[in-house]
Amino acid sequence: MIFAKNKIYEYLKEYSNSHTKKINIWIHEISVPLNLHATIGLACFLPFPDLFLSKYLGWGTLLVVAMLIAYVRFNNFKLYIGIALQLILMLLISLLLKGNYGVKYLYILMVMYLMTWAAQLLGHKHEGKKPSFAHDLNFLLIGPLWVLANLYKFLKIKF
Repeated sequence: MIFAKNKIYEYLKEYSNSHTKKINIWIHEISVPLNLHATIGLACFLPFPDLFLSKYLGWGTLLVVAMLIAYVRFNNFKLYIGIALQLILMLLISLLLKGNYGVKYLYILMVMYLMTWAAQLLGHKHEGKKPSFAHDLNFLLIGPLWVLANLYKFLKIKF
């Protein structure tokens, strides 16, 4: 189901309501993309059946494809292109680093994943508000779009 075009703006506004203090905004603008990268990278390490092209086809790739399908429903072309480029780049970096560094990269991803979640929770403690996804899991997808939307605003790109 594709949402009405203005639904993404409602989600972004609601997400912004629980991210109003500068320190929490700063924490999220750094940790959300790092957490997304860690999530994709960790998925790349999950065992996948040996198939043709299994070097590129794995749980990380399937996660990115699922996310790209999920992001279509927000019905915003500019945000979709930005997040698609980001997800694909994160996947390619993860596949490259997994191939070059193996288990060392896995350990880095695990630490990055835990540290970014801890940072976000500390940011919310400072903010005095619960994370948005506590009442709606859609906000797990909105966080990366919110960071991208903030970048677009900084770059004066209308979306």
